[in-house]
Amino acid sequence: MALRRGDFGETVLAVRADDSELRATL
Repeated sequence: MALRRGDFGETVLAVRADDSELRATL
């Protein structure tokens, strides 16, 4: 996946948020 530098930070935060939600669900 090609990401623009401006989107990289937001993408990382989004991934971390999703991971936290998944762990909370489990």
